[in-house]
Amino acid sequence: MKDIQEKKVFSVNGMVMVAIDLVVFFFCARHFITHVDRSGSTAGLIVAVFMSMLAFMTFGGFFLIHPNESKVFTFLGKYVGSALTAGFFWTNPFVVKKKVTLRIFNFNSETLKVNDALGNPIEIAAVVVWHVVDSAKATFNVESYQNFVAIQSETAIRQLATHFPYDAHDKDTESLRANPDEIAGKLKTQVQNRLDVAGLHIVEPRPCCAANRPRPSSPPAGRSSTGPSAWSRWPSRASRPRVSSSSTRIRRRPWSTTSSSPSSRRPRCTPSSTRGRSTPDGP
Repeated sequence: MKDIQEKKVFSVNGMVMVAIDLVVFFFCARHFITHVDRSGSTAGLIVAVFMSMLAFMTFGGFFLIHPNESKVFTFLGKYVGSALTAGFFWTNPFVVKKKVTLRIFNFNSETLKVNDALGNPIEIAAVVVWHVVDSAKATFNVESYQNFVAIQSETAIRQLATHFPYDAHDKDTESLRANPDEIAGKLKTQVQNRLDVAGLHIVEPRPCCAANRPRPSSPPAGRSSTGPSAWSRWPSRASRPRVSSSSTRIRRRPWSTTSSSPSSRRPRCTPSSTRGRSTPDGP
C-alpha cells in the first residue's frame, strides 16, 4: 500500500477570480454589442466567444471551506492536495472535491464480555474521543475511517482487558478497578498506534464501565447440562392438574316410562295357577 502524505493544493482567493471573470464578461459583452452594430471584426467576435466559454468553465473551480473542515482534491485519479484554511477559494475546475471534517467525534463502544488476566469473566466498555489530523490518509489509506476507529478501538479494549486483572489483592499490581488513569493511558497508546495509518488522533480514551460477570451456575449432580433429563420432563405431582370428584361421578339417568324402560324389555311371567294346565286350544 502506498502511503500518501498530505500536501497543500494550489488555490487562489475566490474574490480575485470573481473580479477577473467580471472583467472578462465586460469585454466580451462589448465585442458582442460592437459586432451587432457591424462595426467590429469577425476575429474579435471569435475571441470574445472563446473568452466567455473560459469564464463559464471557471465557475466549477470555486469552493467554500468552513471552520474545522478540509477538502481533498484529485485530478484524473491522482491526489493533488488538500485545502485546510477556512474561506472562499478557487482552484482547477476539473478536479474532484471530497469533504473531510476535522471536528471531534465520540465513539462509545459496546459492552464487551472478556476474561481478565486471572481468567475471570468481566464486562468492559470505553469511550474514545478522536478527530482527523491527516485528510489524505483518512481518505485514501482506509475504506471508511469511522468504521476503522470502531473496530480497532474494540480490538484494543479486548487486548488490554486480558493483560490486567479486574481487582488485585496487592497494591503493587495494577488492576482495571483500582487504576483507571493508568489503564486509560495504556489504552490511548494502543489505540493511537493502530490509528496512525489512517491519520487519526486520539484525544482521550476512557473506560466507562468494568464489572465482574457472574459465572453460569453448574447443573445438579446426576443431570446432564445439555438438556433436561427424562425425569425432569415428567410433570411433578404439584404441577399436575387436579380433577374434582364431582366431575368423575357417574350420573344415572332415570328410567323413562316409554317402551325403552326395563319393565317393557322384561319377559312376562305366567301366573302360578295356570302352570300345568292345558290351554283350550291345546290337546
